[in-house]
Amino acid sequence: MDQTGVAAMFRFLAAFAALILAVPAQADWYRADSDHFVIYADDSEKDVARFAEMLER
Repeated sequence: MDQTGVAAMFRFLAAFAALILAVPAQADWYRADSDHFVIYADDSEKDVARFAEMLER
């Protein structure tokens, strides 16, 4: 196998390994409703509620 074939095989194996080993991100999302806004965030539940209050001021 020549130099370009080895490089192509390496790129293929690296891409394949990345797909196989990839783990989806996991986050807890919270929702806060106010009179005029609906907020979704991956912050703490308390901070999301506080932000919703701040938007209404």
